[in-house]
Amino acid sequence: MRQLHALLNLARARLAWRRPRRTDCEELLEGLRPEFGGVELTSGSLPVVRADPRQLRQVLRTLIANAVRHRGTEPPRIHVSARPVGRQWLFEVRVNGVGIEPERHREVFDAMQGAGE
Repeated sequence: MRQLHALLNLARARLAWRRPRRTDCEELLEGLRPEFGGVELTSGSLPVVRADPRQLRQVLRTLIANAVRHRGTEPPRIHVSARPVGRQWLFEVRVNGVGIEPERHREVFDAMQGAGE
């Protein structure tokens, strides 16, 4: 539960504004691999986006760390992908861990939706 609150706090954080710049998401993910040594970390073709690379890296790092922390009995397998939705990108992080209980989906995802406003 504490890790979930940490993720929500990250989503709500109002970090100092930094001008978005060209950010290669494949390079970002590649830079995270050494931090997650025994984890099978794969990705689809990830885009180059206009973003603050430090913030985007922190979001990806937190999602991956959460997946590792809440893994089941098998070694963690994490797959990051992205697809265009209109003029934006929808990122997906799939894991083989225990996940979030279905009855808590609304609570968690509604809170994260409001965090970006």
